[in-house]
Amino acid sequence: MLMTREGSVEHLAKHDLSCLRLGTFCAEPVNEAVHRFAIQHLTPNYINSYWATEHGGIVWSRCHGNQDQLLQADARTWPLPWIAGDVRDAPFGEQGEVLIRQSYPYMALTVWQSDGFGTPGWRGDMQRWGAYFEAGAGYLQGDAAVKHADGSYSFHGRSDEAI
Repeated sequence: MLMTREGSVEHLAKHDLSCLRLGTFCAEPVNEAVHRFAIQHLTPNYINSYWATEHGGIVWSRCHGNQDQLLQADARTWPLPWIAGDVRDAPFGEQGEVLIRQSYPYMALTVWQSDGFGTPGWRGDMQRWGAYFEAGAGYLQGDAAVKHADGSYSFHGRSDEAI
């Protein structure tokens, strides 16, 4: 919206945005022009974070200040350290189906049971949880992304043409 509004750059320049230290797009496909605008005119730390209700929290993002995860204006993002993220059946640089290969404790909290939470063997209701995973692959949500050789990802929207 800001980008398309006439005079938006001038309007933003009238305000002190130095207190805005971090911004994020949340699970939205963002083109390079929009990301570049956000980095140039809002905050240089504008990142893309990927999550959905089923995840129970952010699963792809950028660890703030991590110099190994260079921000680029193509909405790159990285799986958080405890997320076994991937793109199924696509080589580096090609779009494929977003995949999470293993479950993790805060995913789909309504699926996990609280009985035994905090004990060493706690894994939630695995019988029920297993229905969310495709056999031999992992969790597929119906989203598309490109995996880059540096371990980052760019999300490109739905892969199942959902409206």
